[in-house]
Amino acid sequence: MMLKFIHAADFHLDSAFGGLPTEKARERRRESRELIDRLARLAMEEKAEVLLLAGDLFDGERVFPETLERLGEALASLPCPVFIAPGNHDPYTAISPYALRRWPENVHIFRREELEDAILQRYWTGPEAEEKARPPQRERAGQRGDGHRRQERQTGQPLAVLPDCMKKQDGPPPREGG
Repeated sequence: MMLKFIHAADFHLDSAFGGLPTEKARERRRESRELIDRLARLAMEEKAEVLLLAGDLFDGERVFPETLERLGEALASLPCPVFIAPGNHDPYTAISPYALRRWPENVHIFRREELEDAILQRYWTGPEAEEKARPPQRERAGQRGDGHRRQERQTGQPLAVLPDCMKKQDGPPPREGG
């Protein structure tokens, strides 16, 4: 089963727009806040199963309360999990908007620079939950993807790290040839 996800990045919400006159900068910030609602509508229209916001959602640590409120409401309205990876402009710190706000239950914020598992299964309910959480079938040799496993064997490095929910209960699938 394939997951349908939407990826967005670099919103830079509440950017100062320092090169613009005050009124134009205010207008640009308002327009950028509208992106939040447009993204939520798109995710619902497209029936996204996962929303990934990867890097620089905010332009820095200073964020207007109305921006955080609007973002929280939009994300809470989604019937899918939302994963936020802070970026270089908005890193996760003790005083970042990510740490200071209570986020909706469907939102997971990556808090460390190290690789971190996110369990998708806890976000899904209903009859499809078991199927969505089931690990994907491994491809047979000669099918699409075989070259990736060959490259993995040559370099000794996996090309992707699967989250725990996609691994078998007793651990990841055995590596071929090693």
